[in-house]
Amino acid sequence: MTDHPTLDALADAAEDLLSPEQSGAVEAHLATCADCQAQAASLRAVTAELGAVNSTQLGKQASALPQAADMDPHRFSRAWQCARQVTEGRIVGLANSRVDGQPALLVYLRSDQSTKVVVVTGCASAAPSVGPSALLSR
Repeated sequence: MTDHPTLDALADAAEDLLSPEQSGAVEAHLATCADCQAQAASLRAVTAELGAVNSTQLGKQASALPQAADMDPHRFSRAWQCARQVTEGRIVGLANSRVDGQPALLVYLRSDQSTKVVVVTGCASAAPSVGPSALLSR
């Protein structure tokens, strides 16, 4: 093999997914290339770690996740990130609004004891702030 194997080829080699011919070419290259040896060793370590994962335990952890973390579908949006900067609690909903003609967010938060809505303004600037809030339930 004159060129370095692709990362995909090294990953497939770590999982024994290559044909004997492909495997031989990758192994021949690894015998002479320290950079690829390091990458291959790292990929083998990841493969071994993933192989050791207990799928039953992973399922239990996944089931518990909605109770432990923000699971709002907007989680990776700018609105969610803005709200997260200035609020505390589990974000369970976001809604666009306006306050004094300016864009605002209604951020619905849940804690162990209550659910409340908080007005967040200034998301378009670098300095968002919390405005009025209302308790929705206890």
